[in-house]
Amino acid sequence: MACQGVRLMDRYMAFTASIPAEAQYVLEAMESSQKITLGRRLVYKGRLFGKPIIVMITGVGKVNAAQAVTALLENAEIEAIIVGGCGGAYASSGLDIGDIAVATEEIYGDEGVFLQDGWQSMEYIGIPLLEKQQKRYFNRFSLNGKLIKKIVDILKIGAIKSKVLSGPFITVSQVSGSREIGDILYQRFQAICENMEGAAIAHVCTLYDIPLLEIRAISNMIEDRQLSHWNRTVAVQNSQSAILEVVKHWREVICQF
Repeated sequence: MACQGVRLMDRYMAFTASIPAEAQYVLEAMESSQKITLGRRLVYKGRLFGKPIIVMITGVGKVNAAQAVTALLENAEIEAIIVGGCGGAYASSGLDIGDIAVATEEIYGDEGVFLQDGWQSMEYIGIPLLEKQQKRYFNRFSLNGKLIKKIVDILKIGAIKSKVLSGPFITVSQVSGSREIGDILYQRFQAICENMEGAAIAHVCTLYDIPLLEIRAISNMIEDRQLSHWNRTVAVQNSQSAILEVVKHWREVICQF
């Protein structure tokens, strides 16, 4: 994607989060913000560091996320989408609470079949979730590696004090509430972060040829569930600090693609 001056500035970046708290600080930083409706969805339109931006609260889960992003892409000229929010980190991921995770690919963790000898993906079934330009997508949707590397570099040298790691993310309908399940998923996919929306958004963005970034901060480790160990407040703050840093440097990023 080449740098094209004014035309790029006239297109919108989109930021999505599943719940209002995950977008609060981004909304507060926006200028000339106004509420509008796109595809029966309430969104916030304005500018962030001079960049036209649309902020959308999708709701939790794959269906909400897919419908919301489809409504957005069908009703606005979108340059790229950034997904933000909180996520759970697998014990062997190298991440701790408050750290930043950047997705290199999104994986549907539930879609497949459970046999007597264990789980198998959609590839085992033989039915892709998406076919596009002679490519078949089963459970995995890869993101732009060059774009991700640039974003990780920006976050590491910028104002972000948290650890920043990139790697595969898993999207599930049933979040992992035990260390045993988390370890199984980690061994199966070698992913670093678990969430409930990302793969559905990656799926839609692949269909529409829209660049996608997913940047989450870790609110909890995937262990035997104990809410007293969680820190959503820090995760919400850190994830949005990372988003703001990326948008601040977006012109620098996009001119390289």
